[in-house]
Amino acid sequence: ILKDRTHFYLAFERTQTSEVYTVAASPTYYSANNGAFTKPSHDQMFTARVDHKLTEKQALFARYAQEWNLLSYQGCGGATVRNCYNGEIPRQSLVVGHTYTLSPRLLNDLRFQYAYASYQLGPPNAPIPTNPGSYSQQVLNSLQTAYTFPGFSYGFGYADTGVERRFQLLDSVSYVLGKHTFKAGFDVSYIPFTDGAASNYNGTWTFGTDQVFDPNNASTIAALKNPTSYTQTIPFISTKIPTTPLGLYGEDEWKVSRKITVNLGLRWERQFGSFNERLNYTTAQSQIPFINNNKARGDSNNFAPRIGLVWDITGKSRDVIRAGYGIYYNNIQTLQNFSEARNLASCSISIVNPSYPNPFGAGKTAADYCSTNKPTVTFMAPNFQNPYAQQYSAGYSRQISNNLSVNLDGLYSYSLHDYRTIDLNFPTSGTTRPTTGWNIINMRAPIAASKYKALFVRVDKRLSRRHMYT
Repeated sequence: ILKDRTHFYLAFERTQTSEVYTVAASPTYYSANNGAFTKPSHDQMFTARVDHKLTEKQALFARYAQEWNLLSYQGCGGATVRNCYNGEIPRQSLVVGHTYTLSPRLLNDLRFQYAYASYQLGPPNAPIPTNPGSYSQQVLNSLQTAYTFPGFSYGFGYADTGVERRFQLLDSVSYVLGKHTFKAGFDVSYIPFTDGAASNYNGTWTFGTDQVFDPNNASTIAALKNPTSYTQTIPFISTKIPTTPLGLYGEDEWKVSRKITVNLGLRWERQFGSFNERLNYTTAQSQIPFINNNKARGDSNNFAPRIGLVWDITGKSRDVIRAGYGIYYNNIQTLQNFSEARNLASCSISIVNPSYPNPFGAGKTAADYCSTNKPTVTFMAPNFQNPYAQQYSAGYSRQISNNLSVNLDGLYSYSLHDYRTIDLNFPTSGTTRPTTGWNIINMRAPIAASKYKALFVRVDKRLSRRHMYT
């Protein structure tokens, strides 16, 4: 745009897919549903960036990126046309950055990002819901009643919308002093996330025998008989949980000698809001057995040291040994803790051998059956914490000739404190649960561990004599 000062970059890409899904229910009762149906989808991406040189010491850039997906009839096929959905998955990000060379030894790098990502899933026969805070009556009415038979299932009864926004600020300062390159910085985000879900909102009938069923023929639905069960989940639920992840770090790259370079670093991580410590329990939720006080939760001792070593054995860059160790913390996914906020907020109805077509009987509604079932609940353990991995690596590189090298690398990773779900009310004998009045009481506890080991051997030949290989 301006020679040697302002530059731009643009890119656009679209992939469009045309395919079909096939319904092939074998009993002749369902032949009216069989066939091949179109299932279009596409994915498009757009990126734009502008770089501008303010002065000899300062530079700015701005980048906008977007990806937009359309999915259709996900989960449909075979003998299943139940809880299939169409989905739109838009994502976009705007990043602005400023780099300032204060002196030949001192550099500051600042970034700000606004990002948006969502999944918008709904029944194929209706407009896709985009607002996770409230579903219109049109959307709720479009959720179908589902029918399940031994040989076929039908009913678009699923919708889910989640919207995540991210406001992120990060900054890093680099300073060169002799044989040391120091770097320090922070990374903080505010992420409000809202999810609204309606699944099995208009109920599911289950039949023990195959029967004639055509959703486009009301007489076949009216003629159904002998259902074995009826289930339903009401009402529509919307949940908002904002989180604030924060990271602080410092490091030193130290050239000990011409042959040895050492990298030392320390990072501290903290997630605010991810432990549901901002969640105010309802009166009913506070009475859940074993749930304890969530206000005392949080994991604030997440210190992550890292060390790296590179040794040029001969000083000629032909034989090099590398080694490293570090602790790396993982964030808690927000959806992981939504079930605690939704405890006792929905009503799951289950009726055995119900009357048809009205499972509730004369003069009753779905709400009359909410209190008849023992509740199932899920919550996070009082000591819930961020999972982390201890990672060790070591490697050796040998340059055999100017164009040929051999690399040998080993990796060992030991991960701790990922969560597993434990039923605290598991039956001790038969079907009797110790805590009466309650069904399953799930606690997500940070007790999982895993180990990973890898050996990687690589031979590289650089381009010479018109060929190269790895």
